[in-house]
Parts: sequence; structure tokens; C-alpha cells
Amino acid sequence: MQQLNKFLSLFAAFAIIMIGEALAQGMGGHGWHNGYHGMDWPDTLRTITVSGKVRVDSLRHFGFMHNLDYQHALYSLDTNSDGKTDYLLMFGPWWYQPKSGAQRPKNGDQLTITGGVMTNFKPSMLVVFTINGLKWREPVGPPQWSGGWMHRNATDSTRIYCPTDSSSWMHIPSGAMGMGMMWPDSLFCQFEWMHPDSLPVRGAGFMGFHTEFTRMGGHGMMNGGMMNFLRSTRMNFHYPQQLIDELKINEASIQLFYLDSSNQWKVVSGAQLDIQNNTVTVTQSPVRNFYALRGSTITSVEEENSAPIDFVLQQNYPNPFNPETTISYELPVAGHVNLSIFNVRGERVATLVNAEEPAGKHTVRWRGIDSSGKTLASGIYWYRLEAAGMTATKKMIMMK
Repeated sequence: MQQLNKFLSLFAAFAIIMIGEALAQGMGGHGWHNGYHGMDWPDTLRTITVSGKVRVDSLRHFGFMHNLDYQHALYSLDTNSDGKTDYLLMFGPWWYQPKSGAQRPKNGDQLTITGGVMTNFKPSMLVVFTINGLKWREPVGPPQWSGGWMHRNATDSTRIYCPTDSSSWMHIPSGAMGMGMMWPDSLFCQFEWMHPDSLPVRGAGFMGFHTEFTRMGGHGMMNGGMMNFLRSTRMNFHYPQQLIDELKINEASIQLFYLDSSNQWKVVSGAQLDIQNNTVTVTQSPVRNFYALRGSTITSVEEENSAPIDFVLQQNYPNPFNPETTISYELPVAGHVNLSIFNVRGERVATLVNAEEPAGKHTVRWRGIDSSGKTLASGIYWYRLEAAGMTATKKMIMMK
């Protein structure tokens, strides 16, 4: 149980990081800069230096979706060699690599870390400034891994690129910022990919995007999930062909959506789809906090009806999940099938399938409830498939 609690505390931190990116200021009080802006702007954090042993927990990912996630691993530090997590470590998103030559640690490394303390995590999180004396990021100011400044008195337009895909960008013309007191001299602008499961309202589509506009000190400027410039901003949303192929998206059906102030997904009017260049482009004002690309999937009747030759239990998706996840499996022959859920003590808590099923592909949804209909607690669970004289087991994580 101690090991489970330790892992869950790590994963809870990861969830907050992902969800923080997906919550906009002005929409129900959620926001990347509402409570968690210290990750990007650590100006006000107390700086400490600690040493200890690093633990690295890699996160499993599949296909191109791996690139849409904010983190690929979770890092923690044990400062007194008791096997417990004393600090969570925040190195920024997976794509960030400082110019100093500093590298992300490996599991078991002994490190000395200087960083800013975020006490609203349990255990506390260190936003890493240096690692073994090498600079990781500046202790003040905006993040080095994303975004750029635009200035009120600029005579040229400003283009902000997505850090993981330069084909995705927003182009803000000069004169977009007003001269009144409500406008700062400069704005820090960010435009990033997002995993669709990290958007504040799920079911939006196959790919998410996030914008943020912040003035000096990390104070958010977006109001009601939008940024009202005086002139329209041109935005280019690029989707990789690999993602379209993996998800079997009907490319001609792709539409651009935005999240409005009532947390409803609405179609962006005037958006232009360019299938040849894999882009959706729009010129508009205001700029919204969250966007998503949505398209229908292509279903092959021949593929659906063909029986697989192997016994396969897929990893559930999404994982971690809240409140629902999907489990898929393939049966080479017809027969009796049992698909059950177990807790970390090995106790069967739910049976999803216990019946004769034909050969082929099957999908089951689970909403985190036990056999009596009660909602289970957050944590690690195992699901086991028994069929055709074979057994397969996989791990999943439910978060609330």
C-alpha cells in the first residue's frame, strides 16, 4: 500500500500538470496561471538546494499521440534514502532541452537540484533551475520551452510558433494591442499542441491546441477563455498525416472547434481546410484559449468482419482515465470469455464480460464501478482477459 500511495502521489502531480495546461482563466476559475503559474513563471517561488536519489517513472504511450502529451516520464527525489518521495521534480515538457548541456536524470541517479518550491503539491514540487550546477532554466521570467514576446509599440507583426511543430502558428499584426492602461507594454504569447484528453471538456476531437497570453510576472490576460485584440489574428493549425492514418480520420470531414465561455465546443466559422498541406487556417478575433480538430473516422467493413489470428488484449484508452475507459481485445476463435477487474490486493472488483463470444474484435467500456454498482476509489487496477485457453493482464490507472 505504501508503494501504491507513492506512485499515486506522483501520478496526481502529473495529472495536475496536464489538466493545468487544459484549463483556461475565466472558465469556471480554471487556469494554467491560476494556482500553477509557478511552473512557467517561477518568479515568486522560494529557492532551495537539495540532494538525493532520483526516481523516474516512464509513462506508456502509443503511436503519434505520444507527441501530444506534456510529459513522457515522472520525476521524484528521495533526499534521505528512506525510499519515499520528498519532492516532485518539474523539468518542463518533454521537448525542452537547455543549451547548457544539462540532461534529464536517469532512474537511480544521485543529484543536487536547485529549484523553486511549489507547496500546493503533496509532496512539494521543485521547479528545476539547476541540476548538478548546470543551468536548466532561468529562475525568473517566462518558460524557455515555448512562446515569445509581442510588444505594443512594434511596427512589425508577431508570429508565434508551436514549439513541437513550426507548421502550427499564430500571426498577430502590429497595432493589435491598444494604448490604454489595460494594455501592458508587452505580452508573452504561447501556442501549443495538446493531447485531446487534456482539454477541459473531452470529446472535442483528435487533436487539441492551447493559447496563452501573459504579461510580465506571469499574470494572465485572457478573459472568459479569450483574448480580444484590436485586430484579427491569423492562425494555422497543422495536423500530422501520421496521426490521421493511425486514427483513420476522414480528412475531408475535419473541422476546427473552439471552447466558449460556457464550456461548449463550437465550430469556428470561416476556417479553411487544406488537405494537401494538412492545415486548417482561420483569421479571427478574439483568439480563444482552446481549440480542437475533429473529424469522422473511416470504417472498413472488411476489416471489422475479418477474424484476428492472434489472442490480443489492448491497453485501455484513455489511461489514466476519468470517468470512463475503453478496453479492446481480439479473439482468434469463438468461446467463453471472462474479462474482470482486480484491485492491487488481487481482489476481483468487477466482471465486465462472462459469456460466449464469437471470434473477432470486441470493445468494452468501464466507468470505474464495482459489481454492486458503487464507484471505486482512484488508484491502480488490473484487468484480466481469459479466453481460448489463454490469459492476458494489463494495468490501468483511474484518477478523480
